[in-house]
Amino acid sequence: MIETNTNLLTVTEAANYLRLKTSTIYHYVHHNKIAFYKLGSRVLFKIEDLDNYLNDQYVPVPGFMKAS
Repeated sequence: MIETNTNLLTVTEAANYLRLKTSTIYHYVHHNKIAFYKLGSRVLFKIEDLDNYLNDQYVPVPGFMKAS
């Protein structure tokens, strides 16, 4: 359940946040690669979900430590 004070981002805002094209965001949504909320015809994102998606894309390199 979404808290009422949660800020939700539009597709354009999510694309800017992740530094991706809006078409890429729509592709991810269509293929369920990223968490989203569907409100009527609107697709919205929580920043926490975008951060989780981004963290899941981390590829460790031997001998390199990820910054916290």
